Amino acid sequence: PVVLPREDRKLRLMLGQTRIVQVTGKTALAALDGCDGADILIANMPDPTPRPCLRFDARALRKTGALALWSGPEGPRIETVAERAGRRLWSQ
Repeated sequence: PVVLPREDRKLRLMLGQTRIVQVTGKTALAALDGCDGADILIANMPDPTPRPCLRFDARALRKTGALALWSGPEGPRIETVAERAGRRLWSQ
């Protein structure tokens, strides 16, 4: 992956041709315009705002666990801990 310069509480990554934005905190999340140009948005806060990208907010991550992302010929491949190891009692 290519890590682009970090802005305030926002990290931009390129995984192949896939743009990823990771934000930390409700202020950074609220400041986003849509998905802020990302194909995938990752946030550590619950995000009730409808967005046009694939989104993993705090609620989604609580269900999926950690994410592993790979670049592939057909776009990104995403694997979750829940898919790999199964659902855990504390994530239900």
